[in-house]
Amino acid sequence: QSPYAPDGENYLCAQTSPAAPQDYPLPCKPPRDEWRSQQRNEFVITAWWPPTVMALQEYADAHFNLLLGGNLASHCQYQGGFPSPGTWDQAFECVLSYFPRLAELGLKLAYAPPSFNHSLSDYALGGNASYGGLFGNQPNAHYLTNAEVKWAVEQFRARNLSHVVSQIFLHDDDASVGGNTAAAADWLRLNAPEFPPQVNTFPDSGPETLYMNRQYVFSPEEYAITGLSGNASQKTANQLQFYVNDQMLVERYRLDLWPLFALGDGGDIAIIQSDSLVRVQVYGALAYGARGLYYYCWGHGIWNITDPQPAGKGIPTVNYPFVKEANADAAKWGTALLNYRHVGVLSSGACEVPPLVDASGREGRQCRRPGEGMVVESMDEELLVGLFTGAAQQDYLMVVDTRTAMSVGALPERTVMLTLAASCAHVKVVPPGEEREHQRTWLRAQDL
Repeated sequence: QSPYAPDGENYLCAQTSPAAPQDYPLPCKPPRDEWRSQQRNEFVITAWWPPTVMALQEYADAHFNLLLGGNLASHCQYQGGFPSPGTWDQAFECVLSYFPRLAELGLKLAYAPPSFNHSLSDYALGGNASYGGLFGNQPNAHYLTNAEVKWAVEQFRARNLSHVVSQIFLHDDDASVGGNTAAAADWLRLNAPEFPPQVNTFPDSGPETLYMNRQYVFSPEEYAITGLSGNASQKTANQLQFYVNDQMLVERYRLDLWPLFALGDGGDIAIIQSDSLVRVQVYGALAYGARGLYYYCWGHGIWNITDPQPAGKGIPTVNYPFVKEANADAAKWGTALLNYRHVGVLSSGACEVPPLVDASGREGRQCRRPGEGMVVESMDEELLVGLFTGAAQQDYLMVVDTRTAMSVGALPERTVMLTLAASCAHVKVVPPGEEREHQRTWLRAQDL
């Protein structure tokens, strides 16, 4: 039983915004229903900052399936594929030249303005009007304008390349969706629904504007876990609190949660080196109903890039094998959960903040304990259990070990015990992903 208000009691569904002044009828209509993305029914795993061409194989090997394409052009330019400095159109052609390789690796592309040396060029994508192109001047570093989005879509369609492009990246670091970003998203929804937009927002920022703009991906930047020192348990609690807030927001606005969580960029967001901190961010996101994973950062946090970056493929960080393993699990388990409704989380950990209260006055979910009347009546300490319900009398529990440490290998494996309600007549363990298929999970016969 969900503690949230029925949509008819949830005033947030009817809020307006300048980007979309009309009210949407209650109950809230999931924005994803208005798009035809190739990955709409797929658990998406992606990363910011993205790999260069040299490391695409390693990226795919780690079970990523969506590539933010900002770094593809830099390698082509470095190899002499187009002049340096070059134009936006030359970079666009270069990016398209890698589409066969992306398709071969099973990677879909979130098209974004590429990173390359354009220091002497103010061409817009689609050609500067002063040189016989379509559009007026743009600054050298820019997000896609509405006109450029239309032009790019026309190119993908005309060249039969739409099967590679899954999204179009519109903006980073947004507090809310409006202006050109909202206009471009509106155009895509009405004219090219196979190319849904992607926008990264600040934590807890702008979900109502995403909803009113009919964008379905909610990707908040949530960097509670960073660095090589500090209190791992406190960092973990802070990250899980982000997920609590996220779940409440996506429940209200019927969005798809792709939390953007940190492994470190080598700069202000300090890198981590910890198997348990990788796993708790991935598995914790699943337990709170995420429909995708968004790592920050591929470069440094998972894979050390070279200097200059396009010169070589770089080398894996200590986190790479743990990311690879966790992604394989997430791809399998996350896909299985896509058609199930997230109905809550049970926790045996400390409740360090008051329970959240939604607009209906009902209590939030993050501090619910196992007990009588719950599907889990008791469980060992430092566990989190996400609850999912679906058809055919089959439900899922996503069990997460929330013990964490700041270093690799600091925590031993453990056996944990959960006592389930008597109504759970049949219990089985879903095997892990392909990276851990050799591992066995034991349940004593009397426990089943």
